[in-house]
Amino acid sequence: RPPPPGAMMATADVEQPPPPSPSRKRRRRNKPKTIYAANSIGPEYESQLPPPTYPNFRWVVLQSGTAGAPAARLGLLTTPHGTVETPAFIFCATKACCKGMTPEMLREAGSQIILSNTYHLMLQPGSEIIKTLGGLQKTTG
Repeated sequence: RPPPPGAMMATADVEQPPPPSPSRKRRRRNKPKTIYAANSIGPEYESQLPPPTYPNFRWVVLQSGTAGAPAARLGLLTTPHGTVETPAFIFCATKACCKGMTPEMLREAGSQIILSNTYHLMLQPGSEIIKTLGGLQKTTG
């Protein structure tokens, strides 16, 4: 609440930073946006870079939402290890292990894909051990 008119205000001797100089302001450049057709990565997107390519991976949209409907999509995600129907519930196995579930339980639940964190796996057990065991697919069952 502001002080009443004519009231004395105590001020601390605090050094205020200088206002930014006009030369330090960031200048925005209006770069033209290029729209690339996204062959296997979903709908079109705006970028100045070409769409990324991932060998042995493919994304196909089977059905998209219509006008007035949610923007949900049915699709197929193809990986070197198989095809996943989307949308899908994906189990997260941070260190290649779903806590409290066996591989049989995951199969019974209808899991099509399991995510693992490669950074955590690099720290422990390490890429050499996973390679020695035949890869992550063989290691996890």
